[in-house]
Amino acid sequence: MDNSKKFRDNYNKFIMHHRKLVIVARRILYIAIFMALVILSKIIVGEQINSILSNSEFVVLLASALGAITGGVITYLINIRTMFTSNHMKASIINKKVIYEPLLLDFKNLHNELNVGKVIHFAYDADFRTIGSTLFDAWRRIKQDSRYYQMPDYYRKECLDVESKINNYEQCKTQMINTVYDVFDSVLKNYKYRIEENEGRIKSFIRIDNVLNNQNFAEYVFSERQIKGIPKVTQKDIQPIVKEYEEQFMETNVIAEYNKSKDNLIESLNIVINSTETIIIRIADVYEKRNSLL
Repeated sequence: MDNSKKFRDNYNKFIMHHRKLVIVARRILYIAIFMALVILSKIIVGEQINSILSNSEFVVLLASALGAITGGVITYLINIRTMFTSNHMKASIINKKVIYEPLLLDFKNLHNELNVGKVIHFAYDADFRTIGSTLFDAWRRIKQDSRYYQMPDYYRKECLDVESKINNYEQCKTQMINTVYDVFDSVLKNYKYRIEENEGRIKSFIRIDNVLNNQNFAEYVFSERQIKGIPKVTQKDIQPIVKEYEEQFMETNVIAEYNKSKDNLIESLNIVINSTETIIIRIADVYEKRNSLL
């Protein structure tokens, strides 16, 4: 079942990215099927058709009946197709504005900020956005209403993959902060010092940017004014603590894990940005141009 869904998603994505090629292939297939049916019918019922066509009155009645039926069926099918195409065209134009364009804006903004090395602090609500945060609210809003079901399955999966990569990125940031704190706390204990309180406030002094730039948190803490919860350390213990903290932190892999999560997020964004741009271009070329001519 999973293989079937995967094949269908890949098929739909191929059609979206290679629409002209698919149209040509379909037309060639239809012509081939038609020619095969003509040849087959001539072989099977060729003699019977010749004898029937020799009766002129029957031919006239048959032609009239076939003409009336064919004309009615064609008219009905054209009306159904026109109505379906019109509704689909209007829905696609609306979706371009309320789904794909807002998503593309958020995806590209996030991608650009990651590429310049910025540590991302996500804001999922424009009304509660903090200074320096990156707004990423389009996907959350779309996921909460019917628009979530109006996009192709393969595209929805690409958006969900970006969401998964964002969650992993956030977890790596949290893990980095916790590791910095835990290493610092462990080194203090080696020298008979203990952090008795205010863990959350102490962690708030840990900046991901500084950690990535190889800042020694122990050295930073001792150079700052007294932070509540940090024990008073004698002057002779400061440098040994700073050195041991550096050695222990270097043995962790939190920075490597963060960089890996960042690279995975960028890769996922590359895929979904390409798909989003393709969908927008198709809607603009196929539906908006046609709608402007109506």
